Amino acid sequence: MKTLSARLTATASVLAMGLLSAAAGAQCGSLAGLKAQVKPTAWTVTSGGARLLRTAYDPGGQGVGQGLLDALAPIVGMWHVHFVVSSTSGIPAAVAPPPGAEIDAGFQQWHSDGTEMLNSGRPAANTNFCMGVWEQMGLRTFRLNHFAISYTQGPPTAENPGVPTNALTGPTSIVEQVTVSPDGKSFTGTFTITDYKETDTPHPSISWLDTLTGTITATRIDVGTPVAPIF
Repeated sequence: MKTLSARLTATASVLAMGLLSAAAGAQCGSLAGLKAQVKPTAWTVTSGGARLLRTAYDPGGQGVGQGLLDALAPIVGMWHVHFVVSSTSGIPAAVAPPPGAEIDAGFQQWHSDGTEMLNSGRPAANTNFCMGVWEQMGLRTFRLNHFAISYTQGPPTAENPGVPTNALTGPTSIVEQVTVSPDGKSFTGTFTITDYKETDTPHPSISWLDTLTGTITATRIDVGTPVAPIF
């Protein structure tokens, strides 16, 4: 038993040194292999031997073994996000948002299991909740692949006067690449929103409708953050 315990302790020590070396290399500007090395788990050694622990964002950086992981993956948590458009394609000029216009804002959560959720400022009838998945691309830099379902509002019908009709438009793709600030309290990056039109005949398919690109900014929400305007 002593021999097995010693082997486990030695293995954990080697792994810990490997993680520290990766972090040192990243801080020197080398991101080679960082994506493959960063995982939402970390080795720790206790009296019972070596084991893997699940990690998450720790604002104070006080968690045992979390300092390294916080420095590499600080995206986990809740954020107040703003989307500002820079260009559009496929939207008629008469209704296209001009460059610099804020087209959406809301509350976004990035989870430690690699999933994400956005409560958008869009009307609920057009779908204001959508979900995505993310991965780490480099030091404090993350890529998000996010899907939404969009509806088009139409005029009320005789059967339901005063109530707008809602017809499915199709899926929407939102791709973001963001970088968290060194203090972990904000992030900035770019987004591309692509809308598709869905048809059922002759078979289910989608076709491109329009694209918007722009910048996204966010500030972290924690247990002490007061309520503020969404937009």
